[in-house]
Amino acid sequence: MNNKKLTALFSLLLCALIAVGCGAENDSSVDLSAYLDPSAAPLTEEQLSECTQYFALVENNGLLRVPYTDAATAPEQLVPYLEILLYDVGETDLSERELSLIENAGAYMDLVGKFRLSRTLIAQFLGDHFGISAQDAARILENPDPAPAGIYLDEYDAWYIVHGDTWFEEYIFTHGEIRADGTVRLLYVNPFLTVAGEGGAQFLRDQAMALTLARSGDKWIVVSNEVLAK
Repeated sequence: MNNKKLTALFSLLLCALIAVGCGAENDSSVDLSAYLDPSAAPLTEEQLSECTQYFALVENNGLLRVPYTDAATAPEQLVPYLEILLYDVGETDLSERELSLIENAGAYMDLVGKFRLSRTLIAQFLGDHFGISAQDAARILENPDPAPAGIYLDEYDAWYIVHGDTWFEEYIFTHGEIRADGTVRLLYVNPFLTVAGEGGAQFLRDQAMALTLARSGDKWIVVSNEVLAK
Protein backbone atom coordinates (compact mmCIF):
# COMPACT_ATOMS: atom_id res chain seq x y z
CA MET A 1 0.00 0.00 0.00
CA ASN A 2 1.49 3.38 -0.99
CA ASN A 3 1.86 6.41 1.30
CA LYS A 4 -1.16 8.20 -0.14
CA LYS A 5 -3.44 5.26 0.57
CA LEU A 6 -1.99 4.86 4.06
CA THR A 7 -2.55 8.55 4.77
CA ALA A 8 -6.13 8.37 3.52
CA LEU A 9 -6.84 5.22 5.52
CA PHE A 10 -5.41 6.74 8.69
CA SER A 11 -7.46 9.92 8.17
CA LEU A 12 -10.68 7.92 7.86
CA LEU A 13 -9.86 5.91 10.98
CA LEU A 14 -9.03 9.09 12.84
CA CYS A 15 -12.32 10.66 11.80
CA ALA A 16 -14.21 7.65 13.12
CA LEU A 17 -12.39 7.75 16.44
CA ILE A 18 -13.00 11.47 16.82
CA ALA A 19 -16.67 11.07 16.02
CA VAL A 20 -16.94 8.57 18.85
CA GLY A 21 -15.09 10.82 21.27
CA CYS A 22 -16.60 14.23 20.53
CA GLY A 23 -19.44 15.42 22.67
CA ALA A 24 -18.55 13.25 25.69
CA GLU A 25 -19.31 14.91 29.00
CA ASN A 26 -16.91 15.20 31.91
CA ASP A 27 -17.24 12.37 34.42
CA SER A 28 -18.47 13.96 37.65
CA SER A 29 -17.77 10.76 39.60
CA VAL A 30 -14.00 11.41 39.69
CA ASP A 31 -13.01 13.05 43.00
CA LEU A 32 -10.60 15.75 41.85
CA SER A 33 -10.47 17.40 45.28
CA ALA A 34 -8.14 14.61 46.41
CA TYR A 35 -5.44 16.09 44.13
CA LEU A 36 -5.59 19.65 45.51
CA ASP A 37 -2.64 21.18 47.34
CA PRO A 38 -3.90 22.33 50.77
CA SER A 39 -1.19 25.01 50.90
CA ALA A 40 -2.36 26.64 47.62
CA ALA A 41 -5.03 29.33 47.23
CA PRO A 42 -8.21 27.93 45.62
CA LEU A 43 -9.68 29.52 42.51
CA THR A 44 -13.16 30.99 42.75
CA GLU A 45 -16.11 29.60 40.80
CA GLU A 46 -15.97 32.69 38.58
CA GLN A 47 -12.28 32.11 37.81
CA LEU A 48 -12.92 28.46 37.03
CA SER A 49 -15.76 29.45 34.72
CA GLU A 50 -13.48 31.89 32.90
CA CYS A 51 -10.94 29.10 32.39
CA THR A 52 -13.65 26.81 31.03
CA GLN A 53 -14.71 29.51 28.57
CA TYR A 54 -11.12 30.20 27.53
CA PHE A 55 -10.47 26.58 26.55
CA ALA A 56 -13.79 26.42 24.73
CA LEU A 57 -12.31 28.78 22.14
CA VAL A 58 -11.28 26.94 18.98
CA GLU A 59 -7.70 28.26 19.09
CA ASN A 60 -7.24 27.00 22.67
CA ASN A 61 -9.31 23.81 22.71
CA GLY A 62 -6.59 21.65 21.17
CA LEU A 63 -4.15 22.37 23.99
CA LEU A 64 -5.93 19.87 26.23
CA ARG A 65 -6.24 16.97 23.79
CA VAL A 66 -2.83 15.44 24.59
CA PRO A 67 -0.47 15.06 27.59
CA TYR A 68 2.87 16.87 27.99
CA THR A 69 5.20 18.08 30.73
CA ASP A 70 7.30 21.28 30.70
CA ALA A 71 6.53 21.85 27.03
CA ALA A 72 8.70 24.96 26.62
CA THR A 73 11.86 23.20 27.79
CA ALA A 74 11.16 19.90 26.01
CA PRO A 75 9.28 20.87 22.82
CA GLU A 76 10.20 17.62 21.04
CA GLN A 77 7.43 15.82 22.95
CA LEU A 78 4.84 17.86 21.05
CA VAL A 79 5.94 16.71 17.57
CA PRO A 80 3.77 13.54 17.54
CA TYR A 81 0.78 15.69 18.53
CA LEU A 82 1.06 18.64 16.15
CA GLU A 83 -1.81 17.54 13.91
CA ILE A 84 -4.08 17.04 16.93
CA LEU A 85 -3.10 20.34 18.56
CA LEU A 86 -3.73 22.25 15.31
CA TYR A 87 -6.55 20.11 13.93
CA ASP A 88 -9.13 22.91 13.87
CA VAL A 89 -6.98 26.05 13.62
CA GLY A 90 -5.19 25.96 10.27
CA GLU A 91 -5.45 28.66 7.60
CA THR A 92 -8.41 28.21 5.24
CA ASP A 93 -7.62 30.70 2.45
CA LEU A 94 -6.22 28.07 0.08
CA SER A 95 -5.60 29.13 -3.50
CA GLU A 96 -6.91 27.20 -6.50
CA ARG A 97 -3.39 25.98 -7.12
CA GLU A 98 -3.05 24.67 -3.57
CA LEU A 99 -6.40 22.89 -3.84
CA SER A 100 -5.31 21.28 -7.10
CA LEU A 101 -1.96 20.20 -5.66
CA ILE A 102 -3.39 18.63 -2.51
CA GLU A 103 -6.02 16.83 -4.58
CA ASN A 104 -3.23 15.41 -6.75
CA ALA A 105 -1.48 14.38 -3.53
CA GLY A 106 -4.45 12.23 -2.57
CA ALA A 107 -6.67 14.48 -0.45
CA TYR A 108 -10.39 13.68 -0.29
CA MET A 109 -11.72 16.96 -1.68
CA ASP A 110 -15.35 16.18 -0.82
CA LEU A 111 -14.54 16.79 2.84
CA VAL A 112 -15.47 20.28 4.01
CA GLY A 113 -12.42 21.25 6.06
CA LYS A 114 -9.22 22.09 4.18
CA PHE A 115 -6.50 23.67 6.30
CA ARG A 116 -3.00 24.96 5.66
CA LEU A 117 -0.45 24.50 8.46
CA SER A 118 2.42 26.69 7.34
CA ARG A 119 5.72 26.41 9.16
CA THR A 120 5.27 30.03 10.23
CA LEU A 121 1.79 29.39 11.64
CA ILE A 122 2.93 26.35 13.63
CA ALA A 123 5.92 28.21 15.08
CA GLN A 124 3.66 31.11 16.05
CA PHE A 125 1.18 28.73 17.69
CA LEU A 126 3.93 27.03 19.70
CA GLY A 127 5.31 30.37 20.84
CA ASP A 128 1.99 31.94 21.75
CA HIS A 129 0.56 28.97 23.63
CA PHE A 130 3.57 27.15 25.07
CA GLY A 131 6.25 29.84 25.21
CA ILE A 132 8.49 27.84 22.86
CA SER A 133 11.22 30.00 21.37
CA ALA A 134 11.45 30.67 17.65
CA GLN A 135 14.78 28.81 17.58
CA ASP A 136 13.35 25.70 19.23
CA ALA A 137 10.27 25.80 16.99
CA ALA A 138 12.46 26.01 13.88
CA ARG A 139 14.55 23.10 15.15
CA ILE A 140 11.69 20.68 15.79
CA LEU A 141 9.98 21.69 12.53
CA GLU A 142 13.07 21.27 10.37
CA ASN A 143 12.31 17.62 9.69
CA PRO A 144 9.42 16.61 11.99
CA ASP A 145 8.70 12.91 12.38
CA PRO A 146 5.81 12.33 12.26
CA ALA A 147 4.86 15.26 10.05
CA PRO A 148 2.17 17.68 11.24
CA ALA A 149 -0.09 16.41 8.45
CA GLY A 150 -0.02 13.87 5.64
CA ILE A 151 0.45 16.30 2.75
CA TYR A 152 3.35 18.75 2.42
CA LEU A 153 3.83 21.28 -0.38
CA ASP A 154 7.38 22.54 -0.65
CA GLU A 155 6.20 25.44 -2.81
CA TYR A 156 4.24 26.84 0.14
CA ASP A 157 6.37 25.37 2.94
CA ALA A 158 3.19 24.07 4.52
CA TRP A 159 1.39 20.89 5.53
CA TYR A 160 -2.29 20.36 4.76
CA ILE A 161 -5.11 18.75 6.73
CA VAL A 162 -8.35 17.79 5.00
CA HIS A 163 -11.23 16.55 7.18
CA GLY A 164 -14.96 16.76 7.59
CA ASP A 165 -15.19 16.64 11.38
CA THR A 166 -13.80 18.40 14.43
CA TRP A 167 -11.72 17.39 17.44
CA PHE A 168 -13.53 19.86 19.69
CA GLU A 169 -14.24 18.72 23.26
CA GLU A 170 -15.90 20.35 26.22
CA TYR A 171 -13.53 20.71 29.18
CA ILE A 172 -15.01 21.79 32.50
CA PHE A 173 -12.77 22.96 35.34
CA THR A 174 -14.33 22.33 38.72
CA HIS A 175 -11.17 22.63 40.86
CA GLY A 176 -8.17 24.90 40.60
CA GLU A 177 -5.53 26.64 42.66
CA ILE A 178 -2.85 29.31 42.59
CA ARG A 179 0.46 27.98 43.83
CA ALA A 180 3.19 29.78 45.73
CA ASP A 181 5.28 30.16 42.56
CA GLY A 182 2.41 31.99 40.82
CA THR A 183 1.43 29.15 38.50
CA VAL A 184 -2.21 28.14 38.15
CA ARG A 185 -3.12 24.46 38.37
CA LEU A 186 -6.47 23.38 36.95
CA LEU A 187 -7.97 19.96 37.62
CA TYR A 188 -10.46 18.43 35.23
CA VAL A 189 -11.64 15.20 33.65
CA ASN A 190 -10.58 14.80 30.03
CA PRO A 191 -13.33 12.97 28.12
CA PHE A 192 -11.05 11.88 25.25
CA LEU A 193 -7.27 11.98 25.66
CA THR A 194 -4.85 10.90 22.93
CA VAL A 195 -1.54 9.43 24.12
CA ALA A 196 1.23 8.66 21.63
CA GLY A 197 3.34 5.53 22.07
CA GLU A 198 5.69 3.20 20.22
CA GLY A 199 2.85 0.77 19.55
CA GLY A 200 0.57 3.52 18.25
CA ALA A 201 -1.82 6.01 19.81
CA GLN A 202 -4.03 5.18 22.78
CA PHE A 203 -7.35 6.91 23.35
CA LEU A 204 -8.30 7.28 27.01
CA ARG A 205 -11.73 8.27 28.26
CA ASP A 206 -12.63 10.21 31.40
CA GLN A 207 -9.02 10.68 32.47
CA ALA A 208 -8.26 12.86 35.52
CA MET A 209 -5.80 15.58 34.47
CA ALA A 210 -3.87 18.53 35.89
CA LEU A 211 -3.25 21.53 33.62
CA THR A 212 -0.58 24.02 34.70
CA LEU A 213 -0.48 27.60 33.40
CA ALA A 214 2.25 30.19 33.95
CA ARG A 215 2.42 33.93 33.39
CA SER A 216 4.66 35.04 30.52
CA GLY A 217 4.68 38.79 30.13
CA ASP A 218 1.11 39.94 29.55
CA LYS A 219 -0.29 36.48 28.75
CA TRP A 220 -0.64 32.97 30.12
CA ILE A 221 1.10 29.98 28.58
CA VAL A 222 0.47 26.27 29.06
CA VAL A 223 3.26 24.51 30.92
CA SER A 224 2.00 20.95 31.43
CA ASN A 225 -1.08 18.83 30.90
CA GLU A 226 -0.44 15.79 33.02
CA VAL A 227 -2.29 12.57 33.72
CA LEU A 228 -3.15 12.11 37.37
CA ALA A 229 -2.60 8.71 38.92
CA LYS A 230 -5.78 6.82 39.64
